[in-house]
Amino acid sequence: MRRAIITTSWDDGHKLDMRLVALLRKYNIKATIYVSPNDREFPKKDMLTDAQIKAISNDFEIGAHTMTHPRLTEVDDERALKEMVDSKDYLERVTKKPVTTFCYPGGNYFKKHVEMARRAGFAYARTVKRHFYNLRGSLQESHTTVNAYDHYQDLWKIFKFAGYNPFKVPYYFRWQNLAMAMFDKVQKDGGIFHLWGHSWEIDKHGDWEKLEEVLAHISGHDNVTYATNGELPALAKPSVLIATPYYPPLVGGVEHYAHHMARGAHDDGYDVTVVTSTNEKTMSMRDEDGVRVYRLPTQFTLMNTPIGLAWYSQIKQIIRREDPDVINAHGPVPFLPDIAIAAARGRRRIVTYHSGTMRKGWPVVDWMIGLYENVWLPSMLVRADRILCSSDFVRDGFLKHYKTKSETVTPGVDTTVFTKRASAPHGKRVLFVGNFRNGIKGLQFLQQAVEMLPGVELHVVGEGERTPSERTVYHGALRGQELVDQYHAADVMVLPSIGSTESFGMVLIEAMACGVPVIGSDVGGIPTVISDGIDGLIVPPSNAEALAAAIQNLLENTEKADQLADQAYHKVQRKFTWEKSVRKYLSALNRVRAHAPTIVHVAGYYPPHLGGMEKVAQSVAEGIADRDYSVRVLTSDFPHDTSTPANQNLTVKRHHGFEFAHTPFAYGFIGSLFGVPKNSVVHLHLAQAFYPEWVWLVCKVRRIPYIVHFHLDLQPSGPLGRIFVVYKATILKMVIRSANKVTVFSKEQKKFIQDTYQLPSRDIVIIPNGVGEEYFAKPRTYKSGARTLLFVGRLAPQKRVDRIIGAMAQLKTDARLVIVGDGEDRAKLEQQVQDLKLGNVEFVGQKNAAETRDYYAQADVLVQPSDREGMSLVTLEAMASALPIVASHAEGLAELLKGVGVLVKKPSPATFAKALNDVLPKPAELAKLSRQSVEAAKPYAWPTVTDMFEELYKEVKP
Repeated sequence: MRRAIITTSWDDGHKLDMRLVALLRKYNIKATIYVSPNDREFPKKDMLTDAQIKAISNDFEIGAHTMTHPRLTEVDDERALKEMVDSKDYLERVTKKPVTTFCYPGGNYFKKHVEMARRAGFAYARTVKRHFYNLRGSLQESHTTVNAYDHYQDLWKIFKFAGYNPFKVPYYFRWQNLAMAMFDKVQKDGGIFHLWGHSWEIDKHGDWEKLEEVLAHISGHDNVTYATNGELPALAKPSVLIATPYYPPLVGGVEHYAHHMARGAHDDGYDVTVVTSTNEKTMSMRDEDGVRVYRLPTQFTLMNTPIGLAWYSQIKQIIRREDPDVINAHGPVPFLPDIAIAAARGRRRIVTYHSGTMRKGWPVVDWMIGLYENVWLPSMLVRADRILCSSDFVRDGFLKHYKTKSETVTPGVDTTVFTKRASAPHGKRVLFVGNFRNGIKGLQFLQQAVEMLPGVELHVVGEGERTPSERTVYHGALRGQELVDQYHAADVMVLPSIGSTESFGMVLIEAMACGVPVIGSDVGGIPTVISDGIDGLIVPPSNAEALAAAIQNLLENTEKADQLADQAYHKVQRKFTWEKSVRKYLSALNRVRAHAPTIVHVAGYYPPHLGGMEKVAQSVAEGIADRDYSVRVLTSDFPHDTSTPANQNLTVKRHHGFEFAHTPFAYGFIGSLFGVPKNSVVHLHLAQAFYPEWVWLVCKVRRIPYIVHFHLDLQPSGPLGRIFVVYKATILKMVIRSANKVTVFSKEQKKFIQDTYQLPSRDIVIIPNGVGEEYFAKPRTYKSGARTLLFVGRLAPQKRVDRIIGAMAQLKTDARLVIVGDGEDRAKLEQQVQDLKLGNVEFVGQKNAAETRDYYAQADVLVQPSDREGMSLVTLEAMASALPIVASHAEGLAELLKGVGVLVKKPSPATFAKALNDVLPKPAELAKLSRQSVEAAKPYAWPTVTDMFEELYKEVKP
């Protein structure tokens, strides 16, 4: 049973707190006293003095309550944060102790204030919400159990607490009776009992005797833990309830998986409860190695599905009793997991799914299964906050429509039990492991294959109908060392399954861990475990001849068998240990428990489309996904790409459409945007029209926060330029002004946004572009000689590549210019090269990231002749690559390169030529610029920039 934790807290820092703490000392009750040093709601003479605060801190915890007790919802963000920080600093100076707890004045706060409390350094922050018994949710948004005050607005909650008995309500309406009854509940069931109030309010209502009665009732109990608010985070364990139809001692893949995840969560500090079925007539609860296991009686079983008529009420009762943060239900066996998810109202939900379709080819049975898979199962999956699939086969196939909120967490193998054997026997012993009750495991075809091979003997481990055979030895179900001994004695292990319900093949990785060569059929998830010809063999299903040939191949070619077994063993160590699987499970569990938002990036273009904005969007999306956030990218299908991101936390949804005026119109993205989870933060990359207005509309309708990532002030061009001017002044202005935050690259951009869109400074956040660690190089050394100049970017009007081409005709130093990129200006620029009769300019076209890094490595100087840049990603990459930079003194470049590169004022071919003629012949100067570039690039490494975005997402999350 969960332990009972008792805490109390008292607000404002009134002088009557001295009488209060005397009572708390008398009954040895721990407490946190929240002090507002300059509370404007009381005369100064009525507040605690610094000496009194110091004296109280000797026995009790002092918490912050802002300096002047304003309602945070009524002041601006700057003042709200200042009130928090100043009160913390003040109280720490007075008490000479850390102040780590905070209470929202009047209980009034917005979600942004929760993030402010964390940023201010508070590990715990308390609200005034009542009738809670745990710390479920954010530690900076923790609720309470009961207030030392009669609350008329709690009448319905009191009615519910009274078991809907109207005769008990008047008794429980008196706060002291309710408090003692709630304490008794927590003492019995476990959880947190949090009593709070105001000493001045107790005095006003003459409730000191009532308070003393309550303190006497809750004090002196050996079976409870007394704590301050600040001690709660360390004492209150996170909790999970795992609902699985079957659980050990029953043997099976799902049972084994659920058991390991339960043990792993327990070992990681979780309070773990398991709910499963039993054939016994009454419900039981036992502690099994620190995990509480409830076994619910089954009335009947239908197609291997246990069914209990009282399960819904029993599971609801267990949920109320255990109060888990997360419900984790295991499928595909129906009923119990569906009930658990349905009963988990108000809690976070995870569904772990272990199979593809359960259809077996039997018409009546398949009709019933289809009814479940098409009606009831989707209801459970839609409610899930996260879906964990036992293999990529399940995720990419049967549950492909839920891929945006799913990830693969495979089973594992205990490598301390399933150990590699010393040597292979090199005999003629074939092993089958698995339950073969329904024929789906394909044992009959394996027996036929063995009959074709003289001298070969088949050993079968598992339960099912035994077919008499002189060549088959049945061992029944084995576990532990007896099973390992069978693996060690085998020459080859075969899993000849014929049904797609074989989602993974647990016995395969057990054999592989033991150093046994394996053969599996080409069904379900088996090919995701075995790489054919590399670490095992794959054969067609239901084909005895192919099985016989594969077995004979390994028995006769022992060198090949040993090679496959060795590769298989190392594969298990890399991918399929329980340690790795449990770590992935805990990562998902922690994310769901913390209610981490889904981050949705909206970008008109995305790699492999080339461009700075595309690179930034990809880098931020991948960086946040690597930090265990669920990330979705909604983009266009230009260019068409079917690759899948390596990180399963990241999903890229590409929508078909058409391009017009350099804008990809992909209307399907609107439906995808409507389908993102409510707990999302939308990150809009502002680069094209069409997407901003839909983000504004959908987010407004669904009340989802969004961030505008301002890459560059887009300029009108072409025959539709006038329309674009109107678009910027109306629609785009509305989108920007409605955003929760706008991110810009520089101070210049921030001032531009403030002036152009009249946006408050507090809503604009400076987050620079980043550069990948793969670009960083050592500073260069230079010798006299010819130089290679490099330009990288789109050949568009604002890039002004014509300037640098013109400068090439005026250079006095032997140099050549390499132009990497493509665009609408290419033909005009090539004509300029011909007109100037230049033989030192080369156009090489667009290049991918790896190829571009090679050009950085081969160049001596990067040139940037643009009229304007947002924050040039190319420039950052070149700086990290230790290239000296010669650039226009233009918006987006001047702030980045001041004191780093050579800035050309009044840029023209002549001024660029002069700057290059000054620097190219000087090896020492080039070396100095190279060093400056690398040093200046270090703060822009993507991990540092990703930190900033993560903080921003936390601040605006719903």
